[in-house]
Amino acid sequence: MIGAIVEHATYLSDPEKLFTVSTGFIEAVVVSVVAGLYIVAQPSIYRTGLVDLFPPRSHPHAREAIDAVANALRLWLLGQLIQMVAIGILSTIAVWLIGLPAPLALGLIAGVAEFIPYLGPILAAIPAGLVAVTKGTDALIWTIIAYILIHQAEGNLIGPIVQREMLYIPPAVILLGIISISFLFGAIAIVFAAPMVVMLFVLIKKLYVRETLGEKTSIPGETEAP
Repeated sequence: MIGAIVEHATYLSDPEKLFTVSTGFIEAVVVSVVAGLYIVAQPSIYRTGLVDLFPPRSHPHAREAIDAVANALRLWLLGQLIQMVAIGILSTIAVWLIGLPAPLALGLIAGVAEFIPYLGPILAAIPAGLVAVTKGTDALIWTIIAYILIHQAEGNLIGPIVQREMLYIPPAVILLGIISISFLFGAIAIVFAAPMVVMLFVLIKKLYVRETLGEKTSIPGETEAP
């Protein structure tokens, strides 16, 4: 694991490679968001297709599980979009006040990176820091302070409010899931890690904990456990 992290860090130290990875990352996020919006807009089409993959006797259970996953993903996506917009606006204002060039671009990067919970703000700070270096030590220090404050606001204010209204999944589950999936499938897979964790979390709680073990447990997106 440590060797892989060092290898990735060495790889990203090359500006051209960093730009290539950043471009692929942004493209993957955009594709994920657009695909999610299409699914949210017409969920019945995709639900019917998935249900048909199971034997007829399993259709009711499959339909319930798919509905639970779809509801959780819808709430998660809406929550992430709200946080992306909020962080993008805050980051744009911060880098504009600091005097960095292209504040809209840096704000857009910060907003897009917010699609990845917890790790996104760290990734967004890298291009902002590289731009700030060209403006001197003072700009770099203020940029680091600004991004730390924005990250704290996201983690302690914006995130909890959105999660309370939309969808709550334990942070450790999301974080470990993101790290595991990105380690297994590569850096770009990190974009799809969070929705995959949401899906697995819902399916495990519904199909195993609730229906197999018979335990009363809440499903993300439900108001209360039955």
